[in-house]
Amino acid sequence: MDKLIRILHLEDLPGDALFVKKALIKANIDFQVLVADSKEKYVTALEAFLPDLILANHSLPAFNAIEALKILKESRSDIPFIVVTAAMNEASAVNLMMQGADDYILKDRLSRLPIAITNALEKYRLKKEHDRFLNELIVSEQRYRALIEHSADGVIILNAMGRPTYVSVSVSNVLGYDPTEILDMDLYTLLHPDDIVDMGLMLEKILDSPGVTMKGHTGRMLHKDGSWRWIEATITNLLDDPAVNGIVDNFRDITERKLAQDAITASEEKYRLLFETSMDGILLTSQDGQVLEANQAACSIFQRSESEIIHVGRSGLADLDDSRLSKLLEERLRTGKANGEVSLLRKDGSRFAGEISSTVFKNAHGKANTSMIVRDISERKKAEQLLLESERRLDRATTMARVGNFEADHANNQIFWSSMIRQIHEVDPDFNPELETAMNFYKPGANRETIDKATEEIIKHQTPFDLELQIITAKGNERWVRVMCEAELVNDKHILYGSFQDIDKIKETESEVLRSYAERNVIFESIGDAFFAIDKDWVVNYWNKEAARLLERTKGEVLNRYLWDLFPLSIGSESYRQYNHAVESGQTVHFEDHYEPLNRWLEVSAYPSANGLSVFFKDITGRKLSENKLNELNNNLHQYSNELALSNKGLEQFSYMVSHNLRAPVANIIGLAGLLGDESYPSELKRDFLNGILENVKRLDEVITDLNSILQIKKEIGEKSETVNFQDLVDSIKESIQNVILKENVQVVTDFKSACELFTLKTYLYSIFHNLISNSIKYHQAGLNPFIEISSSVSDGKLTLSFKDNGMGIDLPKKRDQLFGLYKRFHHHVEGKGMGLFMVKTQVEILGGTISVFSEVNKGTEFFIEFNL
Repeated sequence: MDKLIRILHLEDLPGDALFVKKALIKANIDFQVLVADSKEKYVTALEAFLPDLILANHSLPAFNAIEALKILKESRSDIPFIVVTAAMNEASAVNLMMQGADDYILKDRLSRLPIAITNALEKYRLKKEHDRFLNELIVSEQRYRALIEHSADGVIILNAMGRPTYVSVSVSNVLGYDPTEILDMDLYTLLHPDDIVDMGLMLEKILDSPGVTMKGHTGRMLHKDGSWRWIEATITNLLDDPAVNGIVDNFRDITERKLAQDAITASEEKYRLLFETSMDGILLTSQDGQVLEANQAACSIFQRSESEIIHVGRSGLADLDDSRLSKLLEERLRTGKANGEVSLLRKDGSRFAGEISSTVFKNAHGKANTSMIVRDISERKKAEQLLLESERRLDRATTMARVGNFEADHANNQIFWSSMIRQIHEVDPDFNPELETAMNFYKPGANRETIDKATEEIIKHQTPFDLELQIITAKGNERWVRVMCEAELVNDKHILYGSFQDIDKIKETESEVLRSYAERNVIFESIGDAFFAIDKDWVVNYWNKEAARLLERTKGEVLNRYLWDLFPLSIGSESYRQYNHAVESGQTVHFEDHYEPLNRWLEVSAYPSANGLSVFFKDITGRKLSENKLNELNNNLHQYSNELALSNKGLEQFSYMVSHNLRAPVANIIGLAGLLGDESYPSELKRDFLNGILENVKRLDEVITDLNSILQIKKEIGEKSETVNFQDLVDSIKESIQNVILKENVQVVTDFKSACELFTLKTYLYSIFHNLISNSIKYHQAGLNPFIEISSSVSDGKLTLSFKDNGMGIDLPKKRDQLFGLYKRFHHHVEGKGMGLFMVKTQVEILGGTISVFSEVNKGTEFFIEFNL
């Protein structure tokens, strides 16, 4: 079915119409459906909607499938008609099929509907195709017979004008006229009006074809007795033959043969169409079991080709050990026909239940043959067995579920109760109540008022009801029941029917569940922790008030919703990973997570179960803030400790150097002071002693000044950090030493694209930049203008500052260990004390960084300072 199928569905129940629609959608059928629920809509749709197929419910309130089929046939519309109904006995089904229905489907077996539609449409298509083929075949056969069959029963010779010049005596046997009468006639007056045009065309063709014989032309001519006779003629143009000098027309009367042929053709084609398009398997056989012919349906049923079926015969198609087969053959031999069920065989040897109907007939030669219609009923047998099992299960189920059925005639105040309903009411097995008596079993008050109102509505408006009410049984016991009822109009009377179920235990269980649920709610709502639960599909089914408070989502917002649709920002979070791990492993998880949208830390415990996941959590933001503050203090303390250690290390070095540098001037001062007090020395020498004391005092003052500078570094560590721009720092330093830069022709190039600033102590960073730039200028190569490159880079969370120059360089293999030492100098041609690099390293390390160097003599030096970001 490659095109859209237009389906007219006669149905008054929207729910059933929807079930049919779903069955067609599930089968991937491309369709458009129009539902009509009355005769008027059905008739209108036949003309306006132009359906390809009709589906009809058999029992609408005022209209049924038989009437619908009759209207369809009267409209001369030959489209498939399938009955889709809730129930139908076999007699009704056979009656519908005999009246022209293509198939019938029960509503509880809608899975067969797509196949039935496909088969019906294919049958309809094949019928139309065979009708067309039949017409073509008839025309072809007429032409064929007109060409190959001729007779010389009558002979007439015509001149070029079509007038007879010779008439044989036998003409009177064909047309009843005397030859002399024919000679005086205009033969066109004997032609049937419908054949005149064809005869004129034929004469033109004959005149244009001298010497050519035109065989088998047929037409109707008027017999002398007034009847029309079919004439078959063979005509030859012999006008050019001097011996004849005319058109020779040999013809015969084929009326009886024509009528018989038409009847035979119609009969054969009708049979052939039925044989080839039948949905049932058809076999033509001899009485001894040979198969003469098999249709396509039979090939499909037996899973063999026609030649294979003919070859194996009866013994290969039927189970010869099946006693039912021999009985059917005996019955056919005795009565000429038989039908029944037997066991049949497929090509692979498998057996299946078959239904056969066989009839003896005589062929054209008088020989007795048989026709056999075969159906595969294995699926029907399975369905029947399933139905029986289903009915047995239903009987057990209704007994176990304590469900009964009833039917009531309101007009006659009569009601029928099943045995189960009598058990529920605790009445005698033969108790037959009237309708009013049955209503009195309902508990007085709201229950009886409800059932009275529902009954009134269903009688007036056919409004069905489904109620849970209490009754008081004949033994005085209160009992909960469920009553479902529908109405149907039968012969202008409202018949009520439905089911009646004892749900007393169900109600008791519901009460227990509700009490348990209430107790659980009290527990979960009273605990201090937040709590929620999700099912196996991650749908929230519980959410206590503390969870609503902490996550700022009300119970109404989250219940029965997918958890990760509610909290999409948490997908991929620690909670997301831990919850999935708990569900997949079945293990309890405990963890802490930070909920970013509310900036809130949560401590979580999740417990998996077969039904889903239960989650308890509480707010630990305050604790986490305290921990973070404590960690920060610890980190600061650790940093200060490291700085203090570095400072102590520097001070140790400094104290060593100071003790070494102080000892000499102090000793000199003491010695010179002693000599100065000796009166034996002349005044000129004592002045030299005094100058020496003054020189050593200056040296001592320089040492003390250096000590103050270093101590100042330790003092400034308490300054407040700030964001320092590298380019501003370099510009400030260049401005402060502008005279030196101009004098030495210094070029400073910077590149701070990767990182242009750092949050740190500005005074320290300024001192670091100043010392490194000053050293590059101070130790430049003679005859070469100083060139300094300062740049930044970022990698793996670290900031690196590079200071590169083209200066004198340092012999690192010899001097690396002394490079950052106090009072260490490697070039003595310029003034200096050896404190610059000591100060740089000390300040870099106090800022939490590291410094390294790469240098070659006369090729320049590059310092790398690295800070954590």
